[in-house]
Amino acid sequence: MIFLNRKVSRFEIIGFLTCFFGLLIATYPVLQESKASFLGITLLIIGMSSYSIGSVYYKKTELRLSNRSTNGWQTLIGGIFLVPIAYLMNTKAIVLDYNFYISLIWLVFVVSILATLLWLNLLKKDAVKASKWLFLAPVFGYLLSFIILEEEITLYEIVGTVLVIIGLRISK
Repeated sequence: MIFLNRKVSRFEIIGFLTCFFGLLIATYPVLQESKASFLGITLLIIGMSSYSIGSVYYKKTELRLSNRSTNGWQTLIGGIFLVPIAYLMNTKAIVLDYNFYISLIWLVFVVSILATLLWLNLLKKDAVKASKWLFLAPVFGYLLSFIILEEEITLYEIVGTVLVIIGLRISK
């Protein structure tokens, strides 16, 4: 709102709050049983805040680079910063098996290239509207964990998902 000089409507605010409340309900039982550390949660908050700030900055600066160039540079620079930290924090041997390669392909092509290019295209149109779609990330996480890991979907997750969809509909 402040940096982009864009007014956020009452419906968008109500929709965002509904989505947030839905995710809070969906994650409540998981957080109670979680083995997450304070450092892990702090790093998650810093990472998501950085992503948000970067998205607003990207929209505000209106770079003349193509989305592919921006994505490439972003991935390269992020990787350069991540490699030493990952090396220092790694305590387990890396097993180059089927799971490693499938995960690598998914992270490189689907997440780092496809999803980021889609995100950059959405940001060019409207950063506030684009950010609404981030509320669906945990919903797809529940769905993928059900399909791939055969985890059960709880009533909390169903209620949370319904609230996210209602929130997205309200903020339309």
